[in-house]
Amino acid sequence: MHTSALPLISPWLSDASDWPDTLRAGHRRSFAKHQVLFSEADHCAQLMLVLDGRVRLVSTGAEGWEGHLLVVSPGSVIGDCGLFGNRRYAMTARASTAVTVAMLDADTLRRSIQHDAGLAQRFLEVAHLRQRILLQHYRLANCADAFERVCFHLLGLASAHGSQGAQGIRLELDFTQQEMAEICCLSRVSVSQAFGRLEALQAIRREPDRRWLIEPQRMRGLVAHLL
Repeated sequence: MHTSALPLISPWLSDASDWPDTLRAGHRRSFAKHQVLFSEADHCAQLMLVLDGRVRLVSTGAEGWEGHLLVVSPGSVIGDCGLFGNRRYAMTARASTAVTVAMLDADTLRRSIQHDAGLAQRFLEVAHLRQRILLQHYRLANCADAFERVCFHLLGLASAHGSQGAQGIRLELDFTQQEMAEICCLSRVSVSQAFGRLEALQAIRREPDRRWLIEPQRMRGLVAHLL
């Protein structure tokens, strides 16, 4: 079966948007690791600008299972999925680490978007990027095995959060194998096995400071049919 190339987009988002100062001036609130910031289907009264830490965005099934969609970092606005339409959150936000956010009143922000074309365009760009990531999740689930999913997401991390060096691309984002398992919709054991295989193939290696170094050509060769 022919598979067209997948867009190489990292679901670990760090939004570089230059959000207005009014968004950063909201009331600060802190959340502990694993704490829920808002829940799917709840009324959208507030949005949040992530100032510190990482947040997982997940969709919850009828039987309680969670589909992991995105991991957002400082600079990202969350909760905008409920800003218009039925004005309910379309997903759940849970802290992956200790998190600090600026709270944004949804009604105030909704009015600002309606009167500020630049702000409206910025939110549309963010929504478009997230839509592309969800499409990538769907296509990976249908055309890639567990090992290939891990490879693909590591390449996405290298593209979005890597720095090129003489020996490869160093991942500047500190993440856990559990986080990788969640974003790949795999078990932690499957991810651990994939990392072990990649180390044996000399496609990745651990630096003394525990950051990962990726050899991009070897990694791309493992998933060339997806790129």
